[in-house]
Amino acid sequence: MNTHEVVRCAVIFNTSLEPKSELRFFMASSNRRNFILLHCHLLPRAAMVLRELLRLSWANGKSRQWRDTVEEGEIFTTKRGKQVLEGTSERQKKLLVSGDVKMWNLKLLCHVLRKMDFGKGNLTKDDKKNLLVLDQARREISRCPNQIFSNSDFNCLWKAIDEVLVHFGHSAIELFNMKMSKCILQQFDPKVTNPHIKNIESKILKNGQFQEAIDKCNELLISPGLTDGDIAALHVNRSAAYLLGAQSKKTSETDWKKLAKEDAKAAVNRFATSVSAYNQLGQVYCASGLRTKATKYFTIAEALKQTNEEMKSFNSEEESELAGRLDNLCLYDVVRPKPNQNMKETDDEIAMLNAQAYATLATRGKAIGLCNLAGMYYEGRGGLEKNPKTAVKLLKEAVSRPAFKNGKRNPGVAEAEHALACNYELGLGGLMINKQKAAALYAKAVEHGHIASANNLACLYFIGGKSIERNCGKAVEYWQIAASHGDNSAMQSLANYYLVDVKDPEQAIEWQRKAITSGNASAKSLNAQFISDVNTLKKKLQDLDLKVHQWEKENKISTQSSLKARRERYLKEAVDAPIEFQKKSTKIKVPSTPEIIPTFFVDSTYRYNLDVLKTYVLKGSLTAGLLKRAVVHFDAALNILDKHMSKCPPSFINELADCIRIDYSVATWSPSEHTLGCRVVANALKKSDNKLSELDKNARICHAYFYADAFPDMKVFLRQCVEKYPEEITFPILLAFTLAYLTEYEQGIKVADEALKMFPEHGELLFARAINVRLLPSNLSAIVEGYQRFINAVPEDHRKVPEAYYTIACECLVAKNRDVTDVVNYYFKGLTKEKVQLPCFLPYSDCPAKAKLEKLMETEPFKTILNQFARALNELK
Repeated sequence: MNTHEVVRCAVIFNTSLEPKSELRFFMASSNRRNFILLHCHLLPRAAMVLRELLRLSWANGKSRQWRDTVEEGEIFTTKRGKQVLEGTSERQKKLLVSGDVKMWNLKLLCHVLRKMDFGKGNLTKDDKKNLLVLDQARREISRCPNQIFSNSDFNCLWKAIDEVLVHFGHSAIELFNMKMSKCILQQFDPKVTNPHIKNIESKILKNGQFQEAIDKCNELLISPGLTDGDIAALHVNRSAAYLLGAQSKKTSETDWKKLAKEDAKAAVNRFATSVSAYNQLGQVYCASGLRTKATKYFTIAEALKQTNEEMKSFNSEEESELAGRLDNLCLYDVVRPKPNQNMKETDDEIAMLNAQAYATLATRGKAIGLCNLAGMYYEGRGGLEKNPKTAVKLLKEAVSRPAFKNGKRNPGVAEAEHALACNYELGLGGLMINKQKAAALYAKAVEHGHIASANNLACLYFIGGKSIERNCGKAVEYWQIAASHGDNSAMQSLANYYLVDVKDPEQAIEWQRKAITSGNASAKSLNAQFISDVNTLKKKLQDLDLKVHQWEKENKISTQSSLKARRERYLKEAVDAPIEFQKKSTKIKVPSTPEIIPTFFVDSTYRYNLDVLKTYVLKGSLTAGLLKRAVVHFDAALNILDKHMSKCPPSFINELADCIRIDYSVATWSPSEHTLGCRVVANALKKSDNKLSELDKNARICHAYFYADAFPDMKVFLRQCVEKYPEEITFPILLAFTLAYLTEYEQGIKVADEALKMFPEHGELLFARAINVRLLPSNLSAIVEGYQRFINAVPEDHRKVPEAYYTIACECLVAKNRDVTDVVNYYFKGLTKEKVQLPCFLPYSDCPAKAKLEKLMETEPFKTILNQFARALNELK
């Protein structure tokens, strides 16, 4: 089959979940809430991580688990942990002796882990360095004088703690979700279920029986089965009893201030978001005359109280309403929600609100939140750094959720299956291309109600490949499923399938009519051409029927069968049957990955018309689809550059890098734009903190593009890039080309072979390798094999396919045992592949190998053999 329109769903994510305007107060940024999130949420999480680290280190060194008992505490402080006691306060010593790790606060845990000798379980120097960073951040948060942090200070502190916790094994995604929620996603005050505890506050304390309350708390605190909420409530009540009893002189306790403070602190440590615990701690400091500290804890309590009220407003009804707004989630075509008339936020602020809403749902394990948050990560929107790998992790988490709940579809699961399938199919998000996994996920998504997946699965079966056997029957089946649910892309694919493959003009016209009626803009715009093609087919079928009738008459064959069966019999048995109506078994060539990476010349000789590319996309050209994406990325980059000049945001770097990844030739600059773009990239690279990030990686790609001809320097730079970002295919490709220019061919082959282990069928990588093989003193078979691997890996309209054939022909020409027929054969194949090139690559005149061969083909014996090839082809036609 020469041409076929395969209409793909060109996108993976479509973040259409728009937060309600009424929820703005809940998600809005607040300096006070920044402090609350750090102090009451992140630091307690850090303490939880360190407790687990301590238990693990103890188990590794002691070969047994830590027991939260007084006996364990005494052993610890008198033997192994004796050195830890140095530099601790009386209260900390008391906590250590108790052996109850749950009561050890973050400050004490950092101290113990840094000073303790765990034997085999000892921490590394890097571990202890991270603990020091964490303790410094804790100190800065705890000593904040006004309990507020600006967004910049908040982000700085969060980043420092985040990196430490991830170092010790905490989930980075969970921490991000916590950060983006901008609220405390847990119960704010202890939920007390024990009736005896409730009785202390409601009756005993209110009746002024403070000593009885203290005794009752002492009794209950040692009873088994208490929750953290129960224990925190007991400490709050006992602290209140100490304080009120001493003030009214109804208790026998002399050091009431110290005891009341210890209990209040224990309550805060046990339940970090308890309003009553912070209020009680404030009361203790107030009674002690420490007004500044009292104000601090009263402020925290009030802020928690407000956040608690906001969280209550985010109820299940609102969550359901958010979920109900979920549309099909797809990649690249992100629908940006429009603000209502009462909202004054910019697009960026709205995106930030969206990200916070999605993070809130994601933290609760909702597939709808996980999937939408993945979309934001993929695009780098809502204040998030573009990170396709994190997007894939979120999608995998969403896919693990049940597809149905209570007999209803669980929003976000099918959408995540579809998006993850796209990533596997195209090799995005750090995944290896895996068409089988893609097909399985598409099938699940179809089963769970995602219609676009049916269209994509149909395309997979129609195109086929090494891991997916071509199956037109299944392709039609899934196209029909998609079409029956209103997918006009599937309708158009069916129209073209019946026109080009089945040669059924009636069915083709019917599906074309349905596609236009359902609103397919491309089908409508190309309808005149489609009708013309149908009429041409009808005329050819009429001519075919005349030939069938004549053939049957000449050979005295029965005409009793159906017209379709008679045609098939004629095409199968007749010697002179037209080739165009015979069934073809040749599979369509497909690229190993859509990311066809450029060679690295800066100046492009091509000019691309987006409308022309769209037309060829509809005709089934994969190359046109890639170029179209590259044009969109480059146009976006230029628009950003024109708008912001030298103060371009990171999006300029990201868009340009995405263009370069696909095809550098799309980038056409004016001299001033080229100079400005080069300067912006250089500045971005200077400001890079040398840490792994998507922006740093993209800036390096752009830098390599702009300075490609500085070969010696670029070799060093690209080697660093390959080492730093081994998963980015662009760098080894550029390095292999650079080494070829430096005549380091063996090194170029080595770089390519190493990268091919990860990307075994990457066209541009294979082309770079083939160049290095050709420039070495290699035998002809190795050169032919190298270029043939490239040809097999890319679509037939890839612009370098004719060049590859012309190059092989030239190598055959200079081979020792030259075969003139081979030279002409490969030259003729190059000419044939020129005929399927996109208009933007024609005329094919900038190929030195072709120019050399053209003159040769005018001489004998090449001219005679070439004419023989041409006659043979005409006879076939």
